Amino acid sequence: MRKVLIVDDLEVNIKLLTKMLTHIGGFDVIPAKDGFQAIELYNSEAPDVVLMDINMPEMDGYQAAKTIKSSIDSCYTPIIFITALSEQSSLTKALDSGGDDFISKPLEISVLESKIKAHLRIRDLNEDLQNKNKQMFAINQQLTKEQALIKCFFDNALEQSVYDKDLVKYYMSPMSACNGDLVLLEKNEDDDTFILVGDAIGHGITAAMVTLPVAILFFDLVRKSCPINIIAAELNQQLHKLIPTGMFLSASIIQVNKNKNELSIWSGGLPDGYMIGANGKLKCLVQSKHVPLGIVDQKNFDDTIEVLSANNGDRLYFYSDGIIEATNSNNQMYGDEKLRHALLGNQSNRFETVLNEFHSYVGNNDQNDDITLVEIHCNQVSNI
Repeated sequence: MRKVLIVDDLEVNIKLLTKMLTHIGGFDVIPAKDGFQAIELYNSEAPDVVLMDINMPEMDGYQAAKTIKSSIDSCYTPIIFITALSEQSSLTKALDSGGDDFISKPLEISVLESKIKAHLRIRDLNEDLQNKNKQMFAINQQLTKEQALIKCFFDNALEQSVYDKDLVKYYMSPMSACNGDLVLLEKNEDDDTFILVGDAIGHGITAAMVTLPVAILFFDLVRKSCPINIIAAELNQQLHKLIPTGMFLSASIIQVNKNKNELSIWSGGLPDGYMIGANGKLKCLVQSKHVPLGIVDQKNFDDTIEVLSANNGDRLYFYSDGIIEATNSNNQMYGDEKLRHALLGNQSNRFETVLNEFHSYVGNNDQNDDITLVEIHCNQVSNI
């Protein structure tokens, strides 16, 4: 049964409306003789509909409607004025005071029924929307908690990285709480440094499904002094087993050997890296020659590595596609050419200058992907 609050100072009008609602069926009537009683009963009974007279002593319908509407939160409770007034100004005032509709006297039961049922449909839709919003809020709260938990696990895993500021500089800007990009560093028992730069497909929790197991396994394999091709193969095998089809990790794995003037690299899926000499000129592109990790099975996986000679002062740059696909306010991408020009056009403080130029280009435009830029110094590589 729906509750209808009838507000009128004349008993005969209340009886007439009550008789009509009884004939329509499905309503419980709550009578009120003036505006003050209407407010009191509204607060205690929470009716579904209010039928309001305008001209009443003590407090008229305008004032009562305004007070009731001011106390309503997000729930839609229609106030329908029952009036003999026909002046446009009076009807306008009725709506401005908080009324949602009006019915002119003399009353017709068919009009009363259609008006009430129309507003009850709106009320039901409003309640349904409010319930869905509450459900979405609860889901969002749960998702936020899960993201915080995953971020905690992920941060704890990344704390294992042995960051050497003289060897590596990096910049990371995640799009959400869970970063889909990775920069991992670990040393083996021979004091060689292994660096993994990765970009998982997706964002947030989806990306964490890929990056978290990679981080754990990478540290374990390096500490066991596995060679770089074995590390790449093991990461691929585990991801291929664990993650659903269509998910993968684009990555470059670099081994910095202090006892030799060389770098060993396996790269799959990331944009081509840059090796820039001490003179600021491009020595070579570090091409991404393999498919990303997790796509193919072990039988079809290519673990071939590339070995680069390194001299004192050389710099190696890797980055995720988030940096070249970032857009400015005109929706124009930063792009490969601008990054290449920035890298080759700056010699001193190149890393910081490139980032400044990038941020100047993008401005305050919304970030649409995780962004990572890594600079590897070859000073410690060379014995020269």
